[in-house]
Amino acid sequence: MDGVKTPPKPPPDLTDPKVCQQIFEKQNMDLNLYYNPMVMNWWWNLSNNLEDKLKGVIDNVEWDLKVTSIGHRIKELTNPEDQKNFQRRYDEYVELSKVRPFHRSPYFDEMSEFLRILANEIPKQSKELREELDLPEYTFTKHLSEEEKAALEEE
Repeated sequence: MDGVKTPPKPPPDLTDPKVCQQIFEKQNMDLNLYYNPMVMNWWWNLSNNLEDKLKGVIDNVEWDLKVTSIGHRIKELTNPEDQKNFQRRYDEYVELSKVRPFHRSPYFDEMSEFLRILANEIPKQSKELREELDLPEYTFTKHLSEEEKAALEEE
């Protein structure tokens, strides 16, 4: 039994957005960065572009999703213009990653419910105003999909 080893745990699947989000946010907790799929693609492109520029200069290292590791690698660039361009992109992506996704706001559920209630009140309020201002009758209709429109035209 002493010679039996359990197989090593496979690396996380970073193509899975949930896994990537969890690791990215944990790795960058000190910077208060949030996962955003679009910005995450830009981070991957920046990391890959940086590795291409550093080929032959230093060993290729797989990105660990910690943005400061990219920042350190940028400092290893020998061309000042490249370093400036990569640093500009890095700074921009850090700022974009600091934006909390709206659906993860502590107010999102409350505001969604408020807007739903408000939207449901529109027909009632409209009817009262129409009668008060003596405006012509009109009705609210739901938005129809293309299939629903086609079915109505056939009738």
